[in-house]
Amino acid sequence: MLKKVLVITSAIIVSTISLFAQGPTGYTECGTDPTFTEPTNVAYGDDGIYIYLFNQIGPFTTSNRTFGRAGTGAFWRQTISTMDVATPAANLSASFTALQDHITATTTLTGAQILVHLETIKENISAIAVDSAVIAQAFDLVETFETTVGPLFTIGSTSYTQTPTTGKAIEYTMLYLQDAIIRT
Repeated sequence: MLKKVLVITSAIIVSTISLFAQGPTGYTECGTDPTFTEPTNVAYGDDGIYIYLFNQIGPFTTSNRTFGRAGTGAFWRQTISTMDVATPAANLSASFTALQDHITATTTLTGAQILVHLETIKENISAIAVDSAVIAQAFDLVETFETTVGPLFTIGSTSYTQTPTTGKAIEYTMLYLQDAIIRT
């Protein structure tokens, strides 16, 4: 009897948690190991911290290993044909322009302002793989950074934390962007 009560209680708790779980804007929770019949962006994570894989099609394995990260979280999907591309593409473009102007010393951004652009990039990153002008602008931004500031990675030891440290906001932002490009 106790076992039956525990099983029912566990099922209620899991259902309640699932009701309150929210993924990235525009995404819906996807089931275990779905098959995507059209290009789909997939996010993994929770509490506003997500890792993305873009333009996935066919069978998809929902596991931590797929995303190269251990931890807990849910899997979320966004079918590209149903997403609003114009708004996130415009948001990304504006942030890329502001960061490019900062890197080329056309304007000066504070660390806090750079982190605002990083948040804009994180919130709109799904459009990077869909809008060719945005992906071209992303590549141009990375090239400008590496030409002007230098490469993020060189031979030897380079390490970054999961959160930006004082004085490293632009480097952390570029790292995030390069990772998004790789996942495209």
